[in-house]
Parts: sequence; structure tokens; C-alpha cells
Amino acid sequence: ILKEWIKEKTVVEARELLNKAGVTCGPVNDIPQSLEEPQVAAREMLLEIEIPGTGKVPIPGVDIKLSRTPGQVVKRASFLGEDNEAVYCGLLGYRPEDLLIFKQEMAV
Repeated sequence: ILKEWIKEKTVVEARELLNKAGVTCGPVNDIPQSLEEPQVAAREMLLEIEIPGTGKVPIPGVDIKLSRTPGQVVKRASFLGEDNEAVYCGLLGYRPEDLLIFKQEMAV
């Protein structure tokens, strides 16, 4: 019965009529429609970040929003080897000269 009734109406018309009748309802969105919902922007669920050599790309935001620790996207994911100096020399205590030796050994 509902299928026959709704096929002649737009989504907006059907929702308005159903809401007036006290029926809680909403559209079933596809992915592009879902990303255009105002709540997606308001909750920062889709962010844009700059990727060197590529430009701006959309990425998912932090989905759980806590009042004291809301979380945030601080930076993009690192490229392969991009953080080697910070890890080897900073975290693990190797010298920059050691890192050069490691790079040479890996090239062989």
C-alpha cells in the first residue's frame, strides 16, 4: 500500500505528509547525498587536508566527539620513510650518521 502511495511523490512531499500525520521518517541517502547533509559539516565528519603533490583531498573526521577530549585531525598520514629521522634519531637515540649508514645498507 505504501509503495503505491509513495511512488507518485517526491522525497520532500512524502516526508512532509508523513510528518504531518505524526509518522517519524526521513530519506534513505546514498553516499553523495549523505555527505551533503548539514550535520556532516557541523560535526566535521569530512575534512579536507593538503597532500603534497596531490592537492586537497577529503578525509574522515573524528567520529566520536567527547566534551573534554573532542579529538582532532592534526596532520596527514606520513609518507613512507618521512618520519625516519624523528624515530631513529629522536625516539631510538641513533645519531644522524647512523641513519645515513642504515639508508646505504638498505640501498644494497
